[in-house]
Amino acid sequence: MSRNDIELAYRQSTVSGASPIGLVIALYDRLTRDFRDAAAAIRANDIERRCSALNHATVILGHLENWLDHNSGEELAGNLATFYSYLRSKMLEAAVQRSAALLEAQIQLISQVRGAWQQKDSMACSPSDIPVPVAAGLAYTFQPEHTAFSRSA
Repeated sequence: MSRNDIELAYRQSTVSGASPIGLVIALYDRLTRDFRDAAAAIRANDIERRCSALNHATVILGHLENWLDHNSGEELAGNLATFYSYLRSKMLEAAVQRSAALLEAQIQLISQVRGAWQQKDSMACSPSDIPVPVAAGLAYTFQPEHTAFSRSA
């Protein structure tokens, strides 16, 4: 078994047992990896690898946006949609400017929001709202009675 086969098997087993929020966290992890890969490719002047990483990040952002449930978590879903749009615009700006630093700055924001999802997942329906760090000028609050993601997507 090659290293890629082992990594794929690990990811599949992790995803199959994950909660809906756990799946979101996994997408944030992969998004972070794509941003890091793109930043490294920019530094190495590897256009093909940069484009591949940013294209994959765009697909992940699309999945995250498609999972938003604007009916049950209107404010949170709207804030996350704005955040994803912001990330997409910064990806484009980084690609045009060939700026690894700009991508790395976005990684910090993604990590903050990911941390809030991780906290939400570990607290499992706590009665208090869970604040999310301010990212890109946006503040999010998780409300235990609903999430901004639908399970049907």
